[in-house]
Amino acid sequence: MAKKIETMTQIGEYISRGANAFLVQEYKICLIFITIMGLIIKLTVDQKQGWGNFATAISFWTGSLTSIISGFIGMKVAVFSNYRTAYKAQFSLADAFKVAFRAGCVMGFALSSLSLLVLNTLIIIYRAAYTIDPSEKDNLTTEHCPADAKYYECPQAGDSLISSVYEAIAGYGLGGSTIALFGRVGGGIYTKAADVGADLVGKVEQDLPEDSPRNPATIADNVGDNVGDIAGMGSDLFGSFAESTCAALVVLASAGHQRFYTSQFACSDSVKDYVDVAWCSDSDAFLFYPVLLSSLSIIACILCAVFATNIMSVNQTDQIEKTLRYQLIISAIFLAVALLVAGYLGLETPDNAYQMNPAGLNKTSINNLILPVEDGFTIADGAYYDLTPGAAYICCLSGLIVGLMIGILTEYYTSNAYKPVQEVSESCKTGAATNIIYGLALGYLSCVIPVILLGIAAYISHKTLGLFGIALAALGMLSNLAVGLAVDSYGPISDNAGGIAEMSELGEETRHRTDALDAAGNTTAAIGKGFAIGSAAFVSLALYGAFITRSKTNPYGVKPEDAFVITDVQVTDALLFSGLLIGAMLPYAFSAMTMKSVGKAALEMVFEIRKQLTENPKIRTGEELPDYERCVAISTKASLKEMVGPGALVIVTPIAVGLVFGPRAVAGLLPGALVSGVQMAISSSNTGGAWDNAKKYIEAGKLKDGDVIKKKGSDEHKAAVIGDTVGDPLKDTSGPSLNILVKLSAILSLVFAPFFQTTGWLVCPLNENPPPNGQFKKCD
Repeated sequence: MAKKIETMTQIGEYISRGANAFLVQEYKICLIFITIMGLIIKLTVDQKQGWGNFATAISFWTGSLTSIISGFIGMKVAVFSNYRTAYKAQFSLADAFKVAFRAGCVMGFALSSLSLLVLNTLIIIYRAAYTIDPSEKDNLTTEHCPADAKYYECPQAGDSLISSVYEAIAGYGLGGSTIALFGRVGGGIYTKAADVGADLVGKVEQDLPEDSPRNPATIADNVGDNVGDIAGMGSDLFGSFAESTCAALVVLASAGHQRFYTSQFACSDSVKDYVDVAWCSDSDAFLFYPVLLSSLSIIACILCAVFATNIMSVNQTDQIEKTLRYQLIISAIFLAVALLVAGYLGLETPDNAYQMNPAGLNKTSINNLILPVEDGFTIADGAYYDLTPGAAYICCLSGLIVGLMIGILTEYYTSNAYKPVQEVSESCKTGAATNIIYGLALGYLSCVIPVILLGIAAYISHKTLGLFGIALAALGMLSNLAVGLAVDSYGPISDNAGGIAEMSELGEETRHRTDALDAAGNTTAAIGKGFAIGSAAFVSLALYGAFITRSKTNPYGVKPEDAFVITDVQVTDALLFSGLLIGAMLPYAFSAMTMKSVGKAALEMVFEIRKQLTENPKIRTGEELPDYERCVAISTKASLKEMVGPGALVIVTPIAVGLVFGPRAVAGLLPGALVSGVQMAISSSNTGGAWDNAKKYIEAGKLKDGDVIKKKGSDEHKAAVIGDTVGDPLKDTSGPSLNILVKLSAILSLVFAPFFQTTGWLVCPLNENPPPNGQFKKCD
C-alpha cells in the first residue's frame, strides 16, 4: 500500500507541475495583453467619460486579475483532490464521491464569493470616489456638463454620477470574460491535443488501456483536464457572473436615460423642482439589489450543499447521477426562496414617498419603484414598469427554472442511462460513420427544447421588467453558480482520479469505480456547460440592451451633432442587417479556428507518441517510462500559440465594426452572434458529451449483439473511440468557448459604446448637415 501511495502522490505531483507551468506561461501572455488593452480603454473610453481618467481601465484590470486568481484557485483545488479521490476509490465508491464533490464545492464557493467580494468592493469605492462635493456647486455647469446640456442632464451638488459609475464598472465584466476566453481556448486546445493524440495512437493503434502509463501523452491529458475543464471553466463562469451583474447594474442605473439620477424618492409632494429637495435616506439603495441577489444565493447554496454528501448515499454506480441531479433540484428549491427574500429586502420603498422622474419632473405616489420604458423619458400612463418584489421575482424565477430544465435536458441527451446515447452506442455496430451521423443528429436535436425555453423565459422577463428583467433572468439562472461549479468541477477531478488509478495500478475494482464517477462526470460537465450557455444567452441579451440604452444618449461631453445616436433598432435597416449576417458568421469562423488548432496540435502530438513508442520498444512493454515532459511541452507550446487567432477574432471584430461603421452596425452584429452562437454551443457540447458516454457505455459491457457482449477492443469500441475523438474538440474547446464569444462581444461593445458613437468613418452622409433623427454624425 505504501508503494501505491507513493506512486499516486508522484503522479499527482507530475500533473500539478504541468498545470502550474502551463498556467504561468498562459497568464504571462494574458498580463501583457490586459496591460495593453487597459491602456486602449483609457485612451478610447475613459477620456470620453469626462471623469475618472482610468475608471473603466481600473475595473477592467480588476476583473482580469480576479479571473486569473479564480482559474488558479480552481486548478489548485483540483490537483490537490485528484489523487485523494483515487486513493479513496480503493475502499469505497461513496468515499471517493464525497472527496470529488466536496472539492468541487470548495471551488464553487471560493470563486463565487471572491467574485462577489471584489465587485462589491469596486462598487463601494467608485460610488464614494465619484461624488460631487457641494462646494463645487457653482462650477457644475462648466466642469461637469456640456454647454448645450439640458437641466436634467447635469448633476447637482452632492449627487453621484451614478450612471457613469456603473458604466465604468462594466469593465469588470469585460476583464473577466477576456481572461475566460484565453483560458477556455488555450486550455481547451491543450487538453484536446493531448487527449486526441493519446486516443488515436494509444487506444486505436497500440490497443493500450485508457490512461495507460505506457502512453507518453497520459500525463499531458490529465494536466489538460485541470487547465481546460477546471481553470478555464472557473474563469468562464466567473465572467458570466460578473457580466450578468454588470448588465443589471448598467440597465438599472441608466433606466429611462437617467444619466446622473436614479429613481429617487422625495419625502414630500410639495417639491416643484430639484432645488431644495428633501430626499429620503438611501433612496438609491435598490441599486444594490443585483448584488444582494447573488449574496443570498451563495448562502442558499451553502445550506443545501450537504445534501449530496451527508443525506444521499452513493453506494452503487447508478446512484451517482441521481444524487447529482437531486442536488441541483434541491438547490433550485432553496434558491427560489432566497430570490423571493432578496426582492423584499432590496426593493423596499420608503413609506408615503413620492418618486421623482428627473426628465419630466413629475411625481408618483404609488410607493413602488418605477422603471421607465426603454424609449421614454417621462413616466406616462402605461409607459413604465413597476419594479416590485413580485415582478423581480418572476424574472429571477424564470431564469432559475429554465436553467434547471436545461440541466435536466442536457443530462437526458448526454447520459448513457437514457435512450439517445444508447442509440449512439448501438450505431457503432455498423462502424464509425453511423456513429458520427447519430451523434451529430443528437446534438442538433438537443437544441430544440432548450432554445424554446430560453425564448419563453426571455419573453416573460422582458414583458415584466423590460431589459432589466432579462438581466434578472440571467442572475436567476446564475444564482446556482456555486453548486453548478461544484457539479461541473466534480467531473474533471473524477477523470483525473481514474487516470491516476490506472497509472498507479490500483486494480480493476478501483478503476471500475473511478470509471463510474468519470461517466457521471461527463454528464455533469455537460450540465455545467448547459448552464453556462443558457446564462450566456440571457447575459448577452441583457448586455445588448445596456448597449442600446447607452447608445441612445450622447457620450458625456460630446455635442449631439458630433455623435451617432441610435434612435431605434430595425432589422430592415441595411447597415444593421449586414451586421446581423456578419455576427451570425462569427461562431462558425471561431469554431473552425479552434477545431483546426486542436487538429494541428494533435498532429504534432501523434507524431511524438509514435516516435517514442517506435524508437524505444521498452516503453510499450512497461520496462521504461515514456518522456512525459516532452508531450506536456508540445501541448503547452501549441495551445499558447494557437489561442491567439480565435481570441483576436472575438476581440477585434466588434471594435473594428464599431470603429468603421458605428453603433448601428454593432447593434446588428451582437444579436447575430447570440442567435447563432448559442445554438452551435449547445449542439457541440451535447454531441461531444454523447459520443464520450457512448464509448463508456460499451466499455462498461452494456452493449450487446445478440448474446455477445461488446467490450474494450471490439470493433464497436474502436468506432466509439473515433466518435469520442471527433467530439473532444467539440465539447471541450469549441462548444464551451462559443458562449464566451457571445458574452465577450456584447460586454466589449457596451464598454466601447461611447467610442463607437464618435467614429463610424464609412457611414457619414455626403451632405454637410446631419439628418434630423441624429443617426449620423456630421462629416467635416
